[in-house]
Amino acid sequence: MAHVKILFFIGTDWAFGRIHEDLVRVLRRHDAVADVLDWRRSYAPDLLRSLDYDLVVTIPTEARVLTSDYGLSPSRVAVVAHSTCDIDKTPLESWDTFAGYAVVSEDLREHSLRRGIWSVPDVVRVGIDVARFARCAPPDGIRVLGYASAMCREEDGRDIKRGHLAARIAEEAGLVFRPAPLGTHLLAMPAYYASIDALVVTSTRESVCLPALEAAASGRLVLGTPVGVLPVLASRKAAILLPEDEASIVSVAVAEIRRYRESFFDLFQHAEAARRAVEHHYDWTWCAVSWLNFFIKARRPAER
Repeated sequence: MAHVKILFFIGTDWAFGRIHEDLVRVLRRHDAVADVLDWRRSYAPDLLRSLDYDLVVTIPTEARVLTSDYGLSPSRVAVVAHSTCDIDKTPLESWDTFAGYAVVSEDLREHSLRRGIWSVPDVVRVGIDVARFARCAPPDGIRVLGYASAMCREEDGRDIKRGHLAARIAEEAGLVFRPAPLGTHLLAMPAYYASIDALVVTSTRESVCLPALEAAASGRLVLGTPVGVLPVLASRKAAILLPEDEASIVSVAVAEIRRYRESFFDLFQHAEAARRAVEHHYDWTWCAVSWLNFFIKARRPAER
């Protein structure tokens, strides 16, 4: 489909690893050359300049490493912002120098525009390998509540994760609380979702929220605040939206859990709707096309 040669300069752990391992595999099926260098390691200073790739792709805050430490021309670097921090911590004068600029959500695109960045970013869609999670049998009840994010993370002096609320929801609903160990390898995530019956998201800020997609693809009941993909999932009956304010999020979540716990039919219907929604809208088969289009657009003019 497209003969582009892409090198990702990214971290290979946690969500970043999950996103890029799947993306690289799908890009190769589209006849693209796609490889990964882990930014946590050090490489020979002339390595990146000597490699024959159309683009080196990283997040905006790591672009300086490529240009300053490895001497790569900004015209060979494309950046993809995965969070507001990626945008806020990058100097305004840098954006026009990159070969291409993209974000992973419409919210981030709006944030970029509000910050006064003249370069209007493309929006690339983050997906998942649905088949990896669809093997999970649907739950036969709700006994275990999962949570697959950091328990706490401060931004601008506020905790944006609020894992303590997830623990409270489990306690008040009479459920076992089973958070995923931080750093769980992507290959272990399907087994994690098989070990829970529902997943709760309590964040006030998420660009995508991979756990919501993965849990929905696993047929789990997903409850969460209106962040990332959750409003879209809710519109397709694949998730239950919770209020963001701490005064009511726990009571609303507990009421929804009890409603589904009392009706196996409703729980089964939700599981089937969730699987279909993610398969039809968030499988990498469809989402990778937006990345390919971005890479083709950002390629060096001499190679177009």
